[in-house]
Amino acid sequence: MKSGVASLLNAKRFVVFGATDKEEKPGYVIFRNLLNAGKEVFGVNIRGGNVLGQRIFKDVGEIAYQVDCAVIATPAKTVPVILRQIAKRKIKNAIVISSGFGEVGNKKFEEHLGNLAKELEINLMGPNSFGFINPYQKINTSFYSGKVSLGGISFISQSGAIGAGIIDKLKSFSGFVSVGNSVDLEFSDFIEYYSEDEKTKVICLYIESLEESEGKRFLDVCKKCKKPIIALKAGKTPSGKRAGRSHTAVITSEEGVYSGVFKQAGIIECSSIKEMFSVANVFENVENLESKACVVTNAGGLGVLVSDYLSENEVPIMKLESRLEKRLDKVLPYNWSHNNPIDILGDADFAREVDVFKILEKEKSFGFYVVLLTPQHMTEIKKSAKLLTMLRRPVFVCLLGGDKVDVAKNILDRENIFVFDDPKEMCEVIGKAI
Repeated sequence: MKSGVASLLNAKRFVVFGATDKEEKPGYVIFRNLLNAGKEVFGVNIRGGNVLGQRIFKDVGEIAYQVDCAVIATPAKTVPVILRQIAKRKIKNAIVISSGFGEVGNKKFEEHLGNLAKELEINLMGPNSFGFINPYQKINTSFYSGKVSLGGISFISQSGAIGAGIIDKLKSFSGFVSVGNSVDLEFSDFIEYYSEDEKTKVICLYIESLEESEGKRFLDVCKKCKKPIIALKAGKTPSGKRAGRSHTAVITSEEGVYSGVFKQAGIIECSSIKEMFSVANVFENVENLESKACVVTNAGGLGVLVSDYLSENEVPIMKLESRLEKRLDKVLPYNWSHNNPIDILGDADFAREVDVFKILEKEKSFGFYVVLLTPQHMTEIKKSAKLLTMLRRPVFVCLLGGDKVDVAKNILDRENIFVFDDPKEMCEVIGKAI
């Protein structure tokens, strides 16, 4: 890891180039975000003036204090000049929000920027970056303006806009970084940082492509990483590759190449944004998911489907020993499944559910529950949900239904129980999390 990554992501004093009173501009939003968080932040704009009650300097040389990080949101052609200016002020970290580099064909200009950053010994994120967010330090150098809560997922993205959408949906992270075109700081640098970060429990990556020169280091860094890494790779199809070249100026590769690299590096590859963060949610909330599942269902057909899906995803289920079968015989009708999945039958009321889980809670032969519920007439769905929140082991719940299961879903969501409406999706997530 480059020594400057920690100083960048934990900077104390900022200067925003392109600070403006035009609310639709990134420079305004970034300046406001830092100001509202109580950070020491200075604005620079050749026009001067005032923004949000703060003086805007015409030149960085007018600022009397030593600054840790420069955020540059000005036209691309101005960026090299600004880098030289901040180097004179011994500002060692820069985030280039500005676009107009390799992603629009200006590859030589982009290479010049990377070489200049190295020459000036500046840690540079970008260009074409969305910035970074460090919730634990209350730092938001992006132009996302919502609130971000404290969490255990760090998300490193090659797309700023995807990052903004995911941040807005999930709300809680330990860190977010938009690497942009990565002329200097790249995926590997931030993976190394978050690997050592105590607040981070799992690292998520959105990757369009890696520069060829980064490949070996990326592989080595991921192999050594102390945290689980989950990746979503875009640009697999011909049209996706074309889109990738015009987005972050990188050359995409064949699908199999990346899947092979991910496998070598121990990276969990996902096929959708939803799946990636569902798997991340498991790692964030469960320290070690033991492999064997105990499946409990009030719908026999759903139990059969889930047995298939778990097998397809190489998730073993607990073998039902005769001693446990005899104990369950005492609380279940004679025609229950006598197997795992444990089918408590469609006429099961809440009392039957309680009796079954009292017995299972004393068992040590499985690591987690998979509970399948459908809203049949006898099902007391609200009570069932509250019961599931009291179990001692991790619980994955599939609620198959519509309005009648919404109340249960809300209860389970509030208690961070893993809840799904599609059994196949649930089993795929479990398979990747084990």
